[in-house]
Amino acid sequence: MIYKKSKSLLEEALKYVAGGVNGRLGTFNHYASGDTPLYIKNAKGSKIFDVDGNEFIDYQAALGAIVLGYSHDSVNQAVKDQIDQVSVTGMNSELETEVAKKIINDVPCAEQVIFSNTGTEATSMCLRIARAHSGKNKIIKFEGVYHGWADWGRVDISNEALALGGLSGGGSRLSPIKTIMEAGIPESVMNDLIIVPWNDPHTFEEVVKR
Repeated sequence: MIYKKSKSLLEEALKYVAGGVNGRLGTFNHYASGDTPLYIKNAKGSKIFDVDGNEFIDYQAALGAIVLGYSHDSVNQAVKDQIDQVSVTGMNSELETEVAKKIINDVPCAEQVIFSNTGTEATSMCLRIARAHSGKNKIIKFEGVYHGWADWGRVDISNEALALGGLSGGGSRLSPIKTIMEAGIPESVMNDLIIVPWNDPHTFEEVVKR
């Protein structure tokens, strides 16, 4: 495949955008091209098309946000109808209550709803509510799992340990060696964070009981 236009757009973006990309899905290692992120021109259903005319089946679906596929006719029409009435005011609307009702109806365990703009906001709010309710500070995070850009979400076991297949080489399963994944995050964040292996109920139960 040819990625000439994507490479050209990246060169231009690097002049104005930090790192040349916005968001996790724009990074280099998420696409087949390897040496450049893709620049998307349009999308329909499960297919995305880049500026070079390459066609891809998108299994990421904008991290799950596009569950009905891209440019779904009824979704597009609903968005257009709403924009014709009002877009964003920062105040309340009848629509948010109606959407909350539908969510609670479809998710029986949900008693009430809080809307957020991003996954980072949602996970941070959940964490704050859990701490307020329990009075506890420590949290458990599963290895290799992405929870957003908040400081606590960017702690994991070392890349070397992950490359070896999980916690091997990264400490014991109950006490893995933690590391901060990005600069600018204080080490104190790790004090209240416990990393446990993914898909290991036994270890999870042991950690919770301690």
